[in-house]
Amino acid sequence: MTLKMILMVYNILSTKILKDRHRKEFTDRKFSLHEKNFIKISPLIFSFNKTNSPIIFSSKNAVKIVLSKDKMKKNLIKNDFFCVGNETKKLLVKNNLKVISSFPNGYELAEYLIKNKINKDYSFFCGNRRMNTIEKKLKAKNYSIKTIEVYKTDLTPKKISKKFDAILFFSPSGVKSFLSINSITSERCFCIGSTTASELMPFTKKIHISENPTIKKLIWELNNFYN
Repeated sequence: MTLKMILMVYNILSTKILKDRHRKEFTDRKFSLHEKNFIKISPLIFSFNKTNSPIIFSSKNAVKIVLSKDKMKKNLIKNDFFCVGNETKKLLVKNNLKVISSFPNGYELAEYLIKNKINKDYSFFCGNRRMNTIEKKLKAKNYSIKTIEVYKTDLTPKKISKKFDAILFFSPSGVKSFLSINSITSERCFCIGSTTASELMPFTKKIHISENPTIKKLIWELNNFYN
């Protein structure tokens, strides 16, 4: 092994500012981590009439915002939940809410509900920027789905002049924000899930998708690749 190989440092850009526990997942000093938020999440005013129909959550952000409202948790405690993402599931379970099943993406969630004929009526808490996969697939099969937007996502792009070896992406909106004023050249792109990766596919083939849609697994994928 040459001295150059020993001293190699990889510059990594995270398109969101990470929590301390996630930074600790970078297990090797060979990484130089740079973090910038490429999107901003803001709560929306919304209303929800108590219902016994199953509820769908497509993101952890939606769960946080809904449960931050007074009395919402009490209104939801008897409902069944279906969600996208392990982090979304963990937050629901932490709040003693009954998660029937979770899925890596909206397509698989909708397919499961249709195949298993769970119910014909759903409430869907989500953001204003989303793939319409869940709504489109359920409505095509004559399912009723009430969509409640509880947050908005604003793109907050930053011009990147530094050269990076890899970029971490956490959402389709983050990809759109980055690409609005930057381009992908030789960088490796690590994506938290297939939906996020699909936004990058027209621009690069150097895409890596985490085994499970969690930040921890995404960083593990990065560590594993460079080791």
